[in-house]
Amino acid sequence: MTGAALTKFNTCVDDRSYAKYVKATMTNAGKAGVTGTPTIFINGKEIKNTSTDYSTLLQTKNSWNTILAKYTK
Repeated sequence: MTGAALTKFNTCVDDRSYAKYVKATMTNAGKAGVTGTPTIFINGKEIKNTSTDYSTLLQTKNSWNTILAKYTK
């Protein structure tokens, strides 16, 4: 990371306005058994997906969106 992107990143980290949110999110994730990303939960149940391949994850997301759309109309 260089230039403007690095400056923006450093400003965000130094600002610390999201520090409480990040800490709470990490704490809650740990309590839920999350050990890495991506981890997907639907209605409190972890969806086991061993793939971290972007195209597979996108396909999974699109499949869930199709299913959820049937129930939210």
